[in-house]
Amino acid sequence: MSAPRINVGFDGIQSASSKWDRPPHWEWKSQWKSLRVPSSAGWALRARRKSFTELGRVIRTLILQQFNNFSQWLMFGGDGVIAENLRHEQRKVIKYNQLVANMVILHNVQWMSRKLKELHGCGHPVTAEVLKALSSYRREHINRFGD
Repeated sequence: MSAPRINVGFDGIQSASSKWDRPPHWEWKSQWKSLRVPSSAGWALRARRKSFTELGRVIRTLILQQFNNFSQWLMFGGDGVIAENLRHEQRKVIKYNQLVANMVILHNVQWMSRKLKELHGCGHPVTAEVLKALSSYRREHINRFGD
């Protein structure tokens, strides 16, 4: 396959290749951008744009809530209470906890990807239903406090 051509337009550099290099939410985002309407436009278009904006907020909130629950579960000791009174020490604890959460998520995704490739290699179909059931926030295999 040849390298994709690059077009330079008024909006900057744009790829002229097909949809294979676009993220999965590309169509939804492009629809949202096309819904930017002037104030003189009809109420239906403004209502549609507002509903897409609210949908995006809900999705972001749910994703952040899952990550926060996961990182709070990973926090060691003290039931999630930071014992430090200094603000920079509190920020350090939060950042380290988020780093640990990101590392565990990366490990989970890498492990699931390897297992899915093994299943696909053995001839088992990996369908969308199978992928919907997977989560990068798996906890069952993590032993937080050792043996």
